[in-house]
Parts: sequence; C-alpha cells; structure tokens
Amino acid sequence: MAKASSEEAVFDDASISFLRYQLAYAAIEYSFYALHAVSFFSAAYILIKRGIRTSRARLGLLVVTTAMFCLASTFVVIDIVLLRDYVNIMAGRATEEDPNILRCWIAQNVIFRIMFMLSDTVVVWRAVLDDQLSRVAFGLPAKPLTDARIVGLLADIGIIVWERISVYYEDQYWYSLILTLPTLLTNIVVTTMTGIRAWTHHKFMMSGITSRDYTQRVFKALLVLCISGTMYCGLCLAFFAAGITQHGIQHWGEIIAAVGASISGSYPTLIVIWAALERDDDPAVEVQLGVMQQNTTVNFATPRESVLQVAQIESWARQESLRGNGRTDFVHVKEEPHEIV
Repeated sequence: MAKASSEEAVFDDASISFLRYQLAYAAIEYSFYALHAVSFFSAAYILIKRGIRTSRARLGLLVVTTAMFCLASTFVVIDIVLLRDYVNIMAGRATEEDPNILRCWIAQNVIFRIMFMLSDTVVVWRAVLDDQLSRVAFGLPAKPLTDARIVGLLADIGIIVWERISVYYEDQYWYSLILTLPTLLTNIVVTTMTGIRAWTHHKFMMSGITSRDYTQRVFKALLVLCISGTMYCGLCLAFFAAGITQHGIQHWGEIIAAVGASISGSYPTLIVIWAALERDDDPAVEVQLGVMQQNTTVNFATPRESVLQVAQIESWARQESLRGNGRTDFVHVKEEPHEIV
C-alpha cells in the first residue's frame, strides 16, 4: 500500500505539471549556460592569445570572467541536486522542509548576487574607459553600488535563513528592491554616459578635424557598448519587475534567476569577443595603430586625445626619417593604460 501511494504521489496531475515546468526550466537554463560556456572559452582564448602578462586589463578580465563561469557552473550543478531532491519529495521520500533544499537555495542566491556584483564591476570599469579622466564617472556608480550591494547581500542571506523555505517568495518585496535597484540604476547611469560620449564623438567625427577611419572605429566601439548596455538595462529591469511582482509567483523568479546567472557572466565575455573581432575588421587602420602602439587597443579617447593620436600616426614617417639625427619632431602622446583586448 505504501508503494502504491508513493507511485500515485509521483504521477498525479500536480507532479506531472511540476515535472513539465522543471523540463522547461532546465531547457532554458542549459541553453543560456551553453551560450555562456562558448563565449567564455572564446574570450579566454582571445585574452590569453593577446597576452595577459603585459596587460592588467586583460588579466583582470580573464580573472573576472573565469570566476563568473565557475560560479555559473556551480549554479547549474546545484539545480541538478535540487531536481533530485524534488523527485524525492514527489516520491514521498523527503519533504520541503529538508535542510539540504534550504542550503541549496541559500547557495544559489548568494552565487546569483555575487555574479551581478562582478558584472557590475565590469560595468563600472566600462564607465572608466568612457571617461577615464573623470572621477565622477567612477565614483557616481561605484560608491552607492558597493554600499547597497554589501547591505543587500547580508539582508538577503539573513532573510532566507530566517524564513521558512515555503514562504521565501511571498515576503521578498522590500529586499528585492534593495538588491535590484543598485544594478538597475548603475547600468542606466553608465549606459547614459556611454551614449552621451558616443553622440559627442559622432559630432566630432562629422566635423572632419581628424582621421575619419580612426574616429569611426572609436565611435563604433562606443555605439556597441551603448547598445549592449541598453540590452543589459532591459535584463536588469526584468529582474526588478520580477522582484516586486512575484508575491507567491515562484516560477517567474526562478526562470529569471536561471537566465540571469548565465547572461550576467556572458556580458563581459561578449565585450571581449566583439573588441577582438573589431580589431581585425580594418587591416589598414590596424597597421596604422600598430605603428603607434605595439599592442593595439580600442581606446575611448576624448576629442583632444584623438587629435593628438592621429597627429602621432601621421607624423610617424617623418619621425622615422629624423630618428638617425636624434630628433623627435612629433607630438608625444602617453599610451593609455585602459584597453579591452
């Protein structure tokens, strides 16, 4: 009788519906995780090939993207463990009060928050690239982001531990605001700054003051970062909406978390891949920039810096002819330390 009862528990309508949801959830999660894996290994290959010992930016990106991929992999493994526990619950061999389920949920939640912290670090780094001379560009998003993230993470962990797992999704309204607002506001600020920089650079490019090839290249870099930032803002808005609307609606939040864990990790790797492809897109400009710097970078320069860099490129031939006399009749521009790849 106990065995028959157990089988009925497994194959009743509620269990079948739950299994269908788990299959859809797994398909979505594994699809985005596969995208993350492909983009990570591609970006890691690019960064290592370009040389991580000679560039702190490349080394930092490799460390961040590797950490995010490891965390995303752990997130997926925990979901596999949870699926096994859910099957045991449906079979009557466990209950929702199982402490292992609570530990898995806490671990996933912490991983998810850390993933977005690391992704936000890349976002702030991108803002510094856009305007490296402006302290406001770094300080505005970084300070409130750091404070809110630390407080939010501690509050999140405390609430999950304090509440029972069955009511976790019913009382998360306020701390969802604490956790999602910093990410949303940071990305809006940085993307707006990038858009303004792209617009001003486009006006400068249309003035015809400097080399059109180089300024178009920088403009394309800014434009892609602006577009990618806008898409990422859309994702952050979805997380914000999920946090404030899912009173008792568990599935929406779970799917958003599964997708977000991989997308937040894919974002930095896709920037690396795009930058590498963009570098090889225009051989003529690549040769010119190779003369100026041994390692070409996608620089997000101010208009004044762009003029000076182009002047340096155009005067290279004259500088070579005068080198024998010990003269350096050209404008010297200090190499900018920031780069994507």
